[in-house]
Amino acid sequence: MMGHQCLRTVRTNGFVATIERATGDVVVKLPKQRGQELIDSGVGRSFAPAGKVFREWVSVPDIDEPTWATLLEESIEFVDGSS
Repeated sequence: MMGHQCLRTVRTNGFVATIERATGDVVVKLPKQRGQELIDSGVGRSFAPAGKVFREWVSVPDIDEPTWATLLEESIEFVDGSS
């Protein structure tokens, strides 16, 4: 996925998350509205490799295992439900 190693769901084999090599941020696929909530609250930021914003992908910079776990669960539900 975009040249990054990634996590995929077991059920649909859809892309769920990756780690941004340059920053170490976890990057998750979420519904656009949920991603925007995370950006607006300061928890996340737009994922824009090479300057192109990926609207369903959010970069989460702070290492916070409970937050990351919750977002990964949300991502799996979104990816499996949207395929």
